[in-house]
Amino acid sequence: MRTIKWNFLILSTIAAFSIMGMGICLAENSWTGIVLCFLILCTAMIYGFKQKKKLQKEDNL
Repeated sequence: MRTIKWNFLILSTIAAFSIMGMGICLAENSWTGIVLCFLILCTAMIYGFKQKKKLQKEDNL
């Protein structure tokens, strides 16, 4: 059984919560909240993909 990659788990949780936040802000009609949640989502996803690429290069994934 493989070990859990905690940094990826945390990043995916942050991304999921930001998607939920966008839905809540959309229902509340808060455009600043939508933009903020979108920026958090993009940041988490980009950082996660960069980490994955780095680990694949080092053959640690």
